[in-house]
Amino acid sequence: MKLSRRDWLGGFAAAGAGALLGGRSLAQTPRKTKLINVHHHLTSPAYVKFLQDNKVRQFPNKSAQQGLEEMDKAGIDTAVCSIIGPGIHFGNLAETRRMARAC
Repeated sequence: MKLSRRDWLGGFAAAGAGALLGGRSLAQTPRKTKLINVHHHLTSPAYVKFLQDNKVRQFPNKSAQQGLEEMDKAGIDTAVCSIIGPGIHFGNLAETRRMARAC
């Protein structure tokens, strides 16, 4: 049977990985599952004030520490922060830039 170069290299790589793992399969390798929240809201004080001053939206304002405590309770290791709606652009470009920097 003739092996293609790709098949040969793939088999060679698998044999090398097996040697590095000491005969253990990848499925047997213990590892910690990391949880990532990809929709976490952490709102800057400037944005909270902006929304309240403009009567856009009311919501409970949580500190960064409270957010970290909630993540710990849920077993979340990493969070990707996003700004709550309605966003930061309301027609005034200078205000939008200022708010983006503050957030």
